[in-house]
Amino acid sequence: MPEIWFEDVAGYEFYVTSNDGGHGVHFHIKRNNSYRLAKFVLTADGDVVVDSTTLDVRTTKKIQLYMRRNFFGGCHFDK
Repeated sequence: MPEIWFEDVAGYEFYVTSNDGGHGVHFHIKRNNSYRLAKFVLTADGDVVVDSTTLDVRTTKKIQLYMRRNFFGGCHFDK
Protein backbone atom coordinates (compact mmCIF):
# COMPACT_ATOMS: atom_id res chain seq x y z
CA MET A 1 0.00 0.00 0.00
CA PRO A 2 1.40 3.47 -0.83
CA GLU A 3 2.67 5.50 2.10
CA ILE A 4 3.58 9.17 2.45
CA TRP A 5 6.35 10.01 4.94
CA PHE A 6 6.53 13.39 6.63
CA GLU A 7 8.81 13.82 9.61
CA ASP A 8 11.35 12.11 11.82
CA VAL A 9 11.16 13.22 15.45
CA ALA A 10 13.41 11.59 18.05
CA GLY A 11 13.70 8.51 15.85
CA TYR A 12 9.96 8.18 15.24
CA GLU A 13 8.54 8.67 11.75
CA PHE A 14 5.12 10.09 10.85
CA TYR A 15 3.25 8.58 7.90
CA VAL A 16 -0.15 8.21 6.26
CA THR A 17 -1.35 5.36 4.07
CA SER A 18 -3.72 5.29 1.13
CA ASN A 19 -5.55 2.21 2.39
CA ASP A 20 -6.77 3.56 5.72
CA GLY A 21 -9.99 5.49 5.13
CA GLY A 22 -12.91 6.26 7.35
CA HIS A 23 -10.88 7.61 10.28
CA GLY A 24 -10.64 11.31 9.47
CA VAL A 25 -7.25 12.96 9.06
CA HIS A 26 -4.70 10.99 11.07
CA PHE A 27 -1.06 10.00 11.14
CA HIS A 28 0.64 6.78 12.17
CA ILE A 29 3.95 6.61 13.99
CA LYS A 30 6.70 4.06 13.32
CA ARG A 31 10.23 3.42 14.48
CA ASN A 32 12.65 1.19 12.60
CA ASN A 33 10.56 -1.79 11.45
CA SER A 34 7.78 -1.32 14.02
CA TYR A 35 4.73 0.14 12.29
CA ARG A 36 1.58 1.61 13.85
CA LEU A 37 3.11 2.31 17.23
CA ALA A 38 0.64 5.13 17.64
CA LYS A 39 -2.10 6.98 15.78
CA PHE A 40 -2.75 10.70 16.16
CA VAL A 41 -5.92 12.30 14.79
CA LEU A 42 -6.33 15.93 13.74
CA THR A 43 -9.72 17.05 15.00
CA ALA A 44 -12.07 19.45 13.24
CA ASP A 45 -11.03 22.24 15.65
CA GLY A 46 -7.33 21.77 14.81
CA ASP A 47 -6.27 19.84 17.91
CA VAL A 48 -4.18 16.67 17.83
CA VAL A 49 -5.50 13.77 19.90
CA VAL A 50 -4.10 10.32 20.56
CA ASP A 51 -6.30 7.61 19.06
CA SER A 52 -4.09 4.66 20.01
CA THR A 53 -0.55 4.12 21.23
CA THR A 54 1.88 1.47 22.41
CA LEU A 55 4.43 4.12 23.35
CA ASP A 56 5.14 5.25 26.89
CA VAL A 57 3.27 8.31 28.16
CA ARG A 58 6.28 10.65 27.99
CA THR A 59 7.08 9.79 24.36
CA THR A 60 3.42 10.00 23.35
CA LYS A 61 3.07 13.46 24.91
CA LYS A 62 6.33 14.62 23.31
CA ILE A 63 5.18 13.60 19.83
CA GLN A 64 1.70 15.04 20.41
CA LEU A 65 3.14 18.38 21.54
CA TYR A 66 5.52 18.46 18.58
CA MET A 67 2.62 17.85 16.20
CA ARG A 68 0.50 20.55 17.85
CA ARG A 69 3.29 23.13 17.64
CA ASN A 70 4.95 22.36 14.33
CA PHE A 71 3.27 19.87 12.13
CA PHE A 72 -0.15 21.26 11.37
CA GLY A 73 0.42 24.97 11.87
CA GLY A 74 -3.17 25.74 12.78
CA CYS A 75 -4.67 23.89 9.79
CA HIS A 76 -8.21 22.64 10.12
CA PHE A 77 -9.59 19.62 8.30
CA ASP A 78 -13.01 18.09 7.85
CA LYS A 79 -13.54 14.37 8.24
